[in-house]
Amino acid sequence: METNFCGSGSSSNSEIVRYKRDIPPAHYSFKVESSSLLLDTKAEKIESGGWFSTQINGKDYISLYLAIEETKSLPHRWEVNAELKLFVFDQKENNYLTIQDSHDGGIKRFHEMKTEWGFAKLIPLETFKDICNYGYLYDGCCVFGAEVFVIKPSGKYERVSMVKNPDHGTFTWTLEKFSTMEENTYFSKAFTIG
Repeated sequence: METNFCGSGSSSNSEIVRYKRDIPPAHYSFKVESSSLLLDTKAEKIESGGWFSTQINGKDYISLYLAIEETKSLPHRWEVNAELKLFVFDQKENNYLTIQDSHDGGIKRFHEMKTEWGFAKLIPLETFKDICNYGYLYDGCCVFGAEVFVIKPSGKYERVSMVKNPDHGTFTWTLEKFSTMEENTYFSKAFTIG
């Protein structure tokens, strides 16, 4: 089941994908209690351990962002690439509205100049507060979540150098159990071509 809300994502070239799922977020959830009081007092930002921030975008939308904390302890020119999904729990339907940017498969590049990613127009405030049709705000509480799959480059690569039209035949080198090899470099026995 797809839930359609208008709005933009984290960049102008983005297309936001929204769908419902039963499985809770794998990595992080946080519950905001007495959130109706926060909405009534016009709180502009709620932070959870600094990792998450939820905002009311003007009067029209709930915004949700994920931020990397304590970046001052990271080395100069640090970078983290991660697939990011954000969630809002529908307590009435017992499922999760899942939101992901479809641009680049939802992979976001966190770095010194961009420490947070998210959605400025995650869900319309009117929909969020509509307890008759939705369960995002239920019994004064709401639950947000995130899945963050960090992409860690292995640092391994392969290189094959080819000789065009070698003289006097062919040399065949068979590598047994190639996928289980752990060394960075392997050398063949010496051979002569030509």
